[in-house]
Amino acid sequence: MKRNSPHSRRGGLLLESALMLPVLLLLTFGMVDFARIFRTGIIVSNAAATGALYGSSGLTNSTNMTDVENAAIADANGLTGFAATATSFCTCSAGGTSVSCSTVCPAGAAILIYVQVQASAPFSTWFPFPGVPSSTTVHSTITMRLQ
Repeated sequence: MKRNSPHSRRGGLLLESALMLPVLLLLTFGMVDFARIFRTGIIVSNAAATGALYGSSGLTNSTNMTDVENAAIADANGLTGFAATATSFCTCSAGGTSVSCSTVCPAGAAILIYVQVQASAPFSTWFPFPGVPSSTTVHSTITMRLQ
């Protein structure tokens, strides 16, 4: 019976480690970039929701789109390249077609005012991965009715 010497086992361990290290590093870096894009998506979505909530909190706020956009930008916590665009529109019924906000709705229907915030931010991976784009833009659109 042949005995394995400790030196031959160390060589095998070194070879296995050398083969597995690139795979483990790729998985680790992939998790880091996935977490970063996920975090960027959450920030963009929350900032758009904050802007829409600010705009829908009162009639005065719903007409001042600059303040609505500024509320979204402030909530983005300085996210590089973040941009927000706010608009408002009116309908005569929930889910109905857009009408002029000065329109007189049919009997029994009140005009509904909505604020919509579209937010976006660029994202670039820290590490290049084969078959995965190295940069993209994260988007979010939130619409809220005036409260």
